[in-house]
Amino acid sequence: MAKNKTKKNNKNKEIKQTKKEEQKIKLDVKGSTDSESISKIIKYLIVVVIIFGGVYFLTDYITNHSSNSNYKKQVGEATIQNDKILAGSTFNKSDDEYYVLFYDVTGDSTYTDLYSSYKEKEEHLPIYYVDIKEGLNSKFIGEDINEEPTDISELKVNGPTLIKISNKEVEEFITNTDEIKEKLS
Repeated sequence: MAKNKTKKNNKNKEIKQTKKEEQKIKLDVKGSTDSESISKIIKYLIVVVIIFGGVYFLTDYITNHSSNSNYKKQVGEATIQNDKILAGSTFNKSDDEYYVLFYDVTGDSTYTDLYSSYKEKEEHLPIYYVDIKEGLNSKFIGEDINEEPTDISELKVNGPTLIKISNKEVEEFITNTDEIKEKLS
């Protein structure tokens, strides 16, 4: 029995020593873990600062480089384009008498050429044009035309049309290409 007690005591002492060693190791690991964590955080911060610094200097270099290059677009004086109007403003121009030419701007260049040559004349009435293919003008384009609209709600065209407005009323409504050419020549 005495041997059993001695064996138990020896086992208890070994277990206690093992536990003390484990606690020492844990303390050492905790100490090293804290310092390792701090050093990892510092390393990450350094890497982040380097990346942000690199991006900043790269961006600065690119923007300064491009501002001195020939890629920069030379900007001239701005001009306001008053000739192209929406169909809804056909009756709203400030002139007493003027023409409004309705046509597909991207289509046949005949009407663009007529418009330009008329604008170059010394003596001419003001002229505006409406692109009939533009979405905002679609409610004024239809199968049935109204050659005598009294206001904008009655306006309907279905192709190239020249309208002469005099004192906010329709004076002429021309849909024939030859007649349009004759008026604008």
